[in-house]
Amino acid sequence: MPVYSSYSGADIVSVFRFPVVEPLVFGELNTISYSIYRDKFPVRALGRINPKAHTKGPRTIAGSLIFTVFNKHLISKVAKKLYQDKKVNILPDELPPFSVTVTMANEYGANTKKTLHGVELVESNEVITIDDLKLNEAYSFVATDIDYD
Repeated sequence: MPVYSSYSGADIVSVFRFPVVEPLVFGELNTISYSIYRDKFPVRALGRINPKAHTKGPRTIAGSLIFTVFNKHLISKVAKKLYQDKKVNILPDELPPFSVTVTMANEYGANTKKTLHGVELVESNEVITIDDLKLNEAYSFVATDIDYD
């Protein structure tokens, strides 16, 4: 029996885990993208043209989260959960570090999971225009680690 391991948008669920509150499911997440970058420098020896090896420098995990705005911004929903309905005006870069787990499962039984740990938002942006049918808000982030299924 063949294994079908592709997923559609309807097969994907994203869960955000903040400290001290129950996990939050965000159906508004359209896109999550990330990249992993690690500096590597050549190790050179006198009298050799080519490097002998490469060093392994620090690693950076960073990416973006893009949400569709239905009726409230992401930050409003999170602030309401974190601060127990108190009227708190916080900006995205003031949120505590959190984890994002993206789970994918299709009707054939295939499933995959990825978790980004220590996610901190560093930039947010939104464009409001009469030319678009929907509003999106985008956040850039850095993370401390990633787990693959």
